[in-house]
Amino acid sequence: MLRRYSGGTPVPGLCPARAHVALVVLIATLATSIYTPAAQAQKPTLPITVLPLRISSVNVQNGQLVANGTLGHTSFTAPITLSATPSADPK
Repeated sequence: MLRRYSGGTPVPGLCPARAHVALVVLIATLATSIYTPAAQAQKPTLPITVLPLRISSVNVQNGQLVANGTLGHTSFTAPITLSATPSADPK
């Protein structure tokens, strides 16, 4: 069957029903590939923030070791505790 569109040349083998079905299948395929639940369920990754940690000194205060440092722009002091345990193999 030969058809003419807007006065143009005949298009051999073009069946409007088949073209319509092909277009519907194409749109359905694209729609399901774009709007899959797995793609919508993905959570965006959050940026990781890293602050610089700097230990500037270790001092003895009231008989205990104390570390002085900064985390980002915040100064802090933290007690340092040390312990020792004997090894299981005494050589």
